[in-house]
Amino acid sequence: MPRRNTYNILRFDCQHCNRSFSTQGGLKKHKNSAHKEAQFILPQASTSPPTNNFRSTFEYQDEPSDSAQEFPGDAGTVPLPVESTYYHPILNVPCNQDGNTVPKNTPPAPSKVQNDDWKPFEGRIAFELGEFLYKEEQMSQRKINKLLELWAASLLEHGGTPPFALQQHMYDTIDAITVGDVPWKTFSLKYSGDVPDGDTPSWMLADYDIHFRDPNLLARQHLSNPGFKDGFDPIPRRDFDSKGGRVYNDFMSGSWSWKQADILAQDSKNCGAMIMPLIFGSNKTTVSVATGQNDYYPLYMSSGVITNPYRRAHCDSVVPIAFLATPKAGRKYDKDPVFQKFRWQLFHKSLAFIMQSLKPGMTTKQLMRCPDGHYRHVLYCIGPYIADYPEQALLTGVPFTNDFPRADIHELIAPDLLHQIIKGTFKDHLVTWVGEYLILEHREAAGNAILDDIDRRIAAAPPFPGLRRFPEGRRFKQWTGDDSKALMKQFGAPNGLCTSLTESRHITAVKEPWRRSNRFEALGQILTINQRLHKLGAARADFEERGMLKGNIISATLNALLHAQGESNQEDLLLLAEDHSAEVPVGESIGVGLPAAQDGATVSGSQTEQASLPPDDDESPVDGKQIVGFVDLAKTPQRGYPRTLLGLGQYMGCPSLADHVRRFLYDQMHPNSNHSSADLELEECPSLPDSQRISVFHSACATFYSPSDISGLGGMKSEHIRSCPRWRGKEERRDCAFAQKDSSIPGIKGLYVVRIRFFFSFQVGGRQGVVHPCAFVEWFKLVADERDPVTGMWVVEPELDVDGTRDVSVIHLDTLVRSAHILPVFGDEFLPTDFHFLYTLDAFRAYYVNQFADHHANELIMV
Repeated sequence: MPRRNTYNILRFDCQHCNRSFSTQGGLKKHKNSAHKEAQFILPQASTSPPTNNFRSTFEYQDEPSDSAQEFPGDAGTVPLPVESTYYHPILNVPCNQDGNTVPKNTPPAPSKVQNDDWKPFEGRIAFELGEFLYKEEQMSQRKINKLLELWAASLLEHGGTPPFALQQHMYDTIDAITVGDVPWKTFSLKYSGDVPDGDTPSWMLADYDIHFRDPNLLARQHLSNPGFKDGFDPIPRRDFDSKGGRVYNDFMSGSWSWKQADILAQDSKNCGAMIMPLIFGSNKTTVSVATGQNDYYPLYMSSGVITNPYRRAHCDSVVPIAFLATPKAGRKYDKDPVFQKFRWQLFHKSLAFIMQSLKPGMTTKQLMRCPDGHYRHVLYCIGPYIADYPEQALLTGVPFTNDFPRADIHELIAPDLLHQIIKGTFKDHLVTWVGEYLILEHREAAGNAILDDIDRRIAAAPPFPGLRRFPEGRRFKQWTGDDSKALMKQFGAPNGLCTSLTESRHITAVKEPWRRSNRFEALGQILTINQRLHKLGAARADFEERGMLKGNIISATLNALLHAQGESNQEDLLLLAEDHSAEVPVGESIGVGLPAAQDGATVSGSQTEQASLPPDDDESPVDGKQIVGFVDLAKTPQRGYPRTLLGLGQYMGCPSLADHVRRFLYDQMHPNSNHSSADLELEECPSLPDSQRISVFHSACATFYSPSDISGLGGMKSEHIRSCPRWRGKEERRDCAFAQKDSSIPGIKGLYVVRIRFFFSFQVGGRQGVVHPCAFVEWFKLVADERDPVTGMWVVEPELDVDGTRDVSVIHLDTLVRSAHILPVFGDEFLPTDFHFLYTLDAFRAYYVNQFADHHANELIMV
């Protein structure tokens, strides 16, 4: 019989997020890691711009000069530090629900809905169970019924019933959600032109059904969603850096939205209104190549008044509003001009009909509730249309925008970075052209040898967070957009408003719902699934806004029981938790089991995190406020290392480790001294007792603001800096990082490049003493004061001691900024055929600093 254990249902909730922990120690570690306060907060934008930057087409007081009227780029370029912001002066005035302007800084009126009203759900348990089964787990009907049956059986001896009787009960409850309820409608179109004599083509006789949701209702629901409160960006603006240059981050910081506001402001009736650009995108997708109808044609809508991180994170910010018809005919009609014209007309007539409910709101102000709780008078405008090149040609051929004011499709076509730059220019043109050139220039045998060496050089790239590894170089059968962007991280990958948004949305809006269907007339099931997912998302945003989803569900249930019993103190909570504890066998405990250790390694701390990560994916979005950032050691130290400085130094191949720690301690104790520890004799530096215990870590987590990369809703992301003897149970990995040199010097000249040999920490002064988190590093230095003229990249080389070995020392973890990616200066010689990337950071004399690793690295290095 297995030993039985008691499952502790007591939870300590984090006040900053929805995570909870079984011990106070676990909560403390989480707060120190995930919610650590940085010393510096990002500068707040002011309301006045630097001089000599731009001029609006309107006359108003305190306007800047007109030295620059055209603005390069769009809202997807690399984010730079914003020193000042100038908002459009005519539009956007908050008001109350009666449409009357409210004084500045007036808080929004509180919601009239009760904070304990879970309708149509019976309570929080029912809502979270329905959301988990339907949205997160996507469990089948049969499995849902099986789970509910097991749940009901477990409750027989104690009384009570599961939150749902059957799966249909759960579905009916989700369907009864009123927030976010925008039903699907259907209309039909058919060919009405001349019909030829004789056999009539089937496509001329068919009825084409188009399924859609009212975009006006969706726009209203989208704007009133409180989940977008922290990403609400309603005023066209112009951002500037410290040098007075324009900074383009989000959609409303671009020139297009400012020009639209200028046009609307020409009519005095629009004064005070808010412009709401609606961004559309359509793209066919294939869900299967082995079954019958496998093509779907979704149309998506988003809003320009939310920030880019919210759009990239989706969270119902990019919603499917229609499934367009796809007429099919025999191959003989592929180039038939009548059939082609019909397809164009069908597409444009469908768009015009779907969007007709927006037309009144484009000329007459509509009073709407906004995510911040205020009401505003809103004016719609059709914003950019996201499409690939074939669809761009289709869109501009017979413009549906003729039916709408202030809409010219030729101005609304957004550049498609995914297909035209990432896959087109880079993959289909640049890479292909280089390969063909090498064959023509060097003949086939020599050209192929060069291409093979290029493959080996790509494979030799050191690991980096978010960088996909290519063990065989670039020679793989099919390239995706992600493959191309991953390869471009040695050349530069642009970011912005393009079909990558709709391509990724296909997964959740079309492909996953199709897989959940029974494949028979699947479109109707896909529509229903999208409707339910949208309602669940709207319900969650509503419950969160009313403060009903705080903390863990177990602690919330315990608190509800305490409240019902009139008890409120911590001792009562502990007793109640003990009374409700459940016994579960050890080994069958609730939660996700840890993976088995490999090669004798202990699965703990950062290694547990590694085991759950997909290959070469060490970065993740972080929700929270915008801060400069920080670096923390992994939560758990590694076992198996010596616990003293002397033993650790010998084990790690650095007998002088204790000497380096002594010099480190001197610098920590004398931060304002005119002398550094390097100027002193070792005897003048403090020492640690021989019994001082040392902890070793295999990783550190860097968190920083990087809104153009994979980031949370506040623009924050995290990445792991690794230094471990066995990565993924295989080779050694010792990452590089940037360390702060002089914060007053921008760019790479204010930074060091270091390689982490290992992370460790020790505590001075007993249990209440100071903990020193450290890194033992190798140093790199710039080869020249200028970038390499050929590649435009900075070049570094290892710093060497007098004996020719690499210079090493101990630094404080707070000096680290984030990880760094360096690539070898290969020279003219071919790499050995068996060269392994494990040796890359040791085998070369010089390295390029890869500013193209991601957008934040480019911003950090290239200022």
